[in-house]
Formats: sequence, C-alpha cells, structure tokens
Amino acid sequence: VKGRNGVAVLSRTPFEEIRIGCGAEEFASHGRYVEVDTAGVTVASVYFPTGEAETDRQLEKERFMAAVGARMAVLLGQGRDAVLCGDWNIA
Repeated sequence: VKGRNGVAVLSRTPFEEIRIGCGAEEFASHGRYVEVDTAGVTVASVYFPTGEAETDRQLEKERFMAAVGARMAVLLGQGRDAVLCGDWNIA
C-alpha cells in the first residue's frame, strides 16, 4: 500500500474475514479502509481524506465518502450488523 495512510482493527475475538479497500479501484492502494468480520459483526476502520472547499482534494474526499457509503449500503442490504469507525476529518 503506497501513501502514508493507515488503518487497523484490534479485536479480542478472532477475525473471520479481512477485506482491504472499500471496493473503489481509485482508492485501492491508499490504505484508507480495512474491514473485518468478527463475532457476527462487520467492523470497518476508515481514514477519510482531508478536504478544502472547492479543491481537487475536496472532490477526492467526496468520491471516497460516496464509495464508503456504497459499501455500507451493501453490508446493510445483506442484513449485516456493521460498525464504521475511524478518522472522518470533518470539522
């Protein structure tokens, strides 16, 4: 994973499955999303990009937020209990 971002999930229960990335190819190598299944719950740790109004970085952040939202919709559509945590970079 290139970049200087990183996310993690710590758990006392074993991971049943680990998935890296939220499904959007644009962000696949950014190290901003990891998702694990443990104890019947999906836990996602996310590091959202910073953004500044009317900049390319803000547009990137909005695309990433949409991708994470789409992933959460899939999980909830499957009837999974899910927890989304991390650094949202929203002030």
